[in-house]
Amino acid sequence: MRVLRAVLILVWCWSIAEPARAQTTDRVEVALQVGLLRLTGLDATDSGVGGRVSWNLTEAAALEAVADFFPTGAGNVPRGGRKLHALAGPRVGWRTDRVGLFAKARAGIARVSEGRQTGACILIFPPPEACYSADTRLAFDFGGGLEVYPSPRSSLRLDVGSLVTHLGPTSARFGQTGDFVRDLNVTGSVGFKF
Repeated sequence: MRVLRAVLILVWCWSIAEPARAQTTDRVEVALQVGLLRLTGLDATDSGVGGRVSWNLTEAAALEAVADFFPTGAGNVPRGGRKLHALAGPRVGWRTDRVGLFAKARAGIARVSEGRQTGACILIFPPPEACYSADTRLAFDFGGGLEVYPSPRSSLRLDVGSLVTHLGPTSARFGQTGDFVRDLNVTGSVGFKF
């Protein structure tokens, strides 16, 4: 918690300081984020951390890449163990000097792994995801959010999206093999423009 406070204080000081250079483009934004992933059909929520890089094409449009890691412990078989999402796509929206609203559409991969229980899996049918080997799935994230700009070089952001993945033959979510699942994905981030 102390490290997080120190990072936030440094970011705030950096964002309110006058730029040392005569001109800045503010084309690239880098953000640290925390997220919640609500697992459909399991009545479980995983928390994680990640990052985002945005390339601002205009005031209203950007290309973004995000990666989130959900470090659920290896012994947590029903929730599938650790998860990693890596997604990229466009963001479009409207903004003023202080706030902005946006919509996003991203595609990429979702990897579910390392949840395998040591020893035998629990005896239920179908077995949970973690009883199978690691699984990489095609993933899509659709949603939107709100941005607040405390200074011209920083942003606070709340994203809400639906992470859609396809459960393949090596994955099962309590009888949903072969189905598309839609998990609620909520992230909050602090961003810095360069």
